Amino acid sequence: MKGKTVSSDGQLSLDAEFEAANAAALALNERRLDDTSSGSALGGDGAATREPALSVGEAMNIAKRGLETIRLRVSGEVSDSTGTRYPSLYFSLKDKDAVMNCTIWKNVRAGLDVDIQNGMQIEVEGKFSAWPKKGTMQFQVARVEVAGEGALRAQLARLERQLRAEGLFSPARKQLLPAWPARIALVTSPAGDAVHDVLRTLARRWPLAELLFFGTRVEGADAPEQIRRALEAADASDAELILLVRGGGSFEDLLVFSDEALVRFAATLQKPLVTGIGHEPDNNLIDYVADVRASTPTAAAEAVSPDVAEVQARLTLVAQGLATALERSVAVKRMQLERLASRALFRDAAALFAERAQTLDWLSGRLRRATEARLERDAARLKAAVGTLDALSPLKVLSRGYAAVFDENTGVVVDSVTKVQTGDVLRVRVADGSLKAKTL
Repeated sequence: MKGKTVSSDGQLSLDAEFEAANAAALALNERRLDDTSSGSALGGDGAATREPALSVGEAMNIAKRGLETIRLRVSGEVSDSTGTRYPSLYFSLKDKDAVMNCTIWKNVRAGLDVDIQNGMQIEVEGKFSAWPKKGTMQFQVARVEVAGEGALRAQLARLERQLRAEGLFSPARKQLLPAWPARIALVTSPAGDAVHDVLRTLARRWPLAELLFFGTRVEGADAPEQIRRALEAADASDAELILLVRGGGSFEDLLVFSDEALVRFAATLQKPLVTGIGHEPDNNLIDYVADVRASTPTAAAEAVSPDVAEVQARLTLVAQGLATALERSVAVKRMQLERLASRALFRDAAALFAERAQTLDWLSGRLRRATEARLERDAARLKAAVGTLDALSPLKVLSRGYAAVFDENTGVVVDSVTKVQTGDVLRVRVADGSLKAKTL
């Protein structure tokens, strides 16, 4: 078996490791022979003494100890991964020549920042071990790194988790698209097929919209900054939404749309952003911050444009519904008018006031009779009061020959001889007048 030397950590080569393991196993065997031999090749009965055989467990443990001294760094493709079914991860690492079983124990897996999937090219570091109960060999992984394109994907996965944790992909940030956009901003390369796909789709579905074009490069080292400036100009225009599209390409070609600075800027746009980048399987980080993500440029154009034929059909249905509702309303109002016109008061205008006039006459008669009765009662009461007053009047007493005497000076009634003195002037009131008198 040909070995592979491990680089700068001072480990022995694979050949040296196996040689050391074999030497240890041979030394153990020799000691067992020495222990069972007494210096003689024959036993007491003259038969040759044979070396006792190892048990299967002893043999596997010797192999296990030997294997665990071998620490390697191996590169290959992942297959048969158990995924998240177990706390530890079990998978195979293969190339065109061989396959080896690998295990990542739970405590090691918890510290990895790589989500190992079938088909990934990875580099693992660890050591071989054996499982005596099953008689199998496995490679126990201590470290993992993604190789080649997988390293870029792992880097993007870490950036995606970071941006998602910051809330940039939250559904609560998504804006609704206008239903009938009058102006649409298109950000893409003027030289690609995507611009023609969008133009054809909009001309077919929604020719009423005005298209504002913002050209930019969509691949290359300076593409992220150019796309950012184009998006900034589109956001400052009077467009109602922004389309960002490009056709298909390799994973490396589409990396510009996962540039962190570009993705963060796209998340600050005031206008709704719709992306149509690559084809259906392609996913870029800018798709996650977009308000709507479409699978292709054509699908993106369809997402922002109502179909004019559908709009016409809907308007026709609305017009028919309005006409039906208007006819129904006119019919109802006509029935109500006819019902009102059939009433008696509209046939004879006097009938409108006849009942009220009759009521007024009846009330007037009651008022007149009540007034007359009240006046009669009041006259009788007045006459009785006058009679009472007349009977109690002092003048009535004077008319019967009596007189009333007053002090001329004080006007006080003199009702006793003790209240006058000789020479006092008095006024005497009789029935038909008064006279002066003087006491003697």
